[in-house]
Amino acid sequence: MSFWERYPNYYCKDCVKLTVDENGRRLLFGNMSFSGGLFWAFAGEPKSGEQNCSRVKCLIKGRPVVVTEARFGGVVAQPDDAA
Repeated sequence: MSFWERYPNYYCKDCVKLTVDENGRRLLFGNMSFSGGLFWAFAGEPKSGEQNCSRVKCLIKGRPVVVTEARFGGVVAQPDDAA
């Protein structure tokens, strides 16, 4: 993976596809529109999540992570240092 100074510990896109909530339900993430905004939903239930949220705490392989909107679009998952 490439090193990004802004996100030095980010998870790859394949790992972001493994995100789950505390009950093991798989999560999906994306941008609200071309101009940004983060949304999440449960896989298979596109209207189940929140629109235009700032951050989502979840798990990747049992490890706590935080998913946010990346600076120039897209999403970025990083370890939740507060956990």
